[in-house]
This record gives sequence, C-alpha cells and structure tokens, in this order.
Amino acid sequence: MGINISNTPLQLLPDIASQLMTGQYYPFRNVRANANTAVVADTLYASPLLIPRNITVDRIAIDVQAAGAAGKLARLGIYYDGTNKYPGTLLLDAGTVAVDATGVKTITISQALPAGLYWGVMVSNGTPTVRAHNVATFAPLGLTATDFSADRAMWSVSFTYAALPTPFTASGSAANTTMFNVALRILTLD
Repeated sequence: MGINISNTPLQLLPDIASQLMTGQYYPFRNVRANANTAVVADTLYASPLLIPRNITVDRIAIDVQAAGAAGKLARLGIYYDGTNKYPGTLLLDAGTVAVDATGVKTITISQALPAGLYWGVMVSNGTPTVRAHNVATFAPLGLTATDFSADRAMWSVSFTYAALPTPFTASGSAANTTMFNVALRILTLD
C-alpha cells in the first residue's frame, strides 16, 4: 500500500534569491566565487542583473582591487534587457568613479527596478583590476558552441570611453572567463 500525498499540503521554502535586505549590495546572480580581473580600456562590459522582485536601489558600485593609472575613470550604468539576452536600451548612465585607487567605488542613484533581467555595465579609460565572479558554474549565455568547454556569462564589446550609448553597442562577444561585479545597493523592497 503506497502513501497518498495528493491531499497533503506541501510547505515550500521561500525563494532565497527574493529574500533581500535593504542597505546591502548585491550582484544579483546565483554564483559567488571571487576573482580579480583586469579591465581592458575602451571595452564596454555588461553583466546580468537578475532582479528577483521589485526594488529601488540607491547606489551602484564596483570594487577596485588594483588601481589604474592616475586620473583614470570607470563609467557605470544599467541597461534594460533587449533581444536574445543582449543588453538593449539604456536605463541609467550613473556617471563615473575614479579607478586610480583601490576600494569600493560608489555612485549615488535613485532607480526603481521591477523584477526582471537587466545588465550592469562598466567601461573605463584605464586598466584597473576589479572584483569579479568566476563563471565556472554559471552560464546565463550558454556554453561555448564548439565543445561546451566554457560557461558564457558576460558581454564585452569595443567602445571608446564616453557616455554610455543607447542602445547598447551591437556585435558584442560573450565572455567565458569572469563576470565583473557591478553591484547595486537596495534602498527599499517595493
């Protein structure tokens, strides 16, 4: 005689990704293996921001691990998701941070983000080393097609340092090494 569970209510655990705290920075992905990665100057990078619920954020930041040359900057922003998991229209050009010294570099913003996929972006006129994630276990852009040997997780495209373009520059390459952390700080859970 088997056990009939069809009439037994199941207690489901809450989705841990949607259990967020105000005042905390999040990279909004389900992977956490730190890596430090050098930025290539004049390259626009886009990392996925998987926003699990409606929020408002008040900071956007990167963590500089090794400083770039004196006077060098990085521009940060957020893009809406476009077609086929590629960044589309610019949502926010947050401005610049100095990358000629180490530490967490923040920009004050005020941005409501309904649940969904967005892209945190960074471009620099220097070559600092910033905190990133190892993508060995996260492939939001799929695997390399020829041999499945690498997880693809971030877009990069050549772009001369300037204000962020809209839409995102076409013909980017899916990176398969690390994914830069463009982190957001939560102000409110909407």
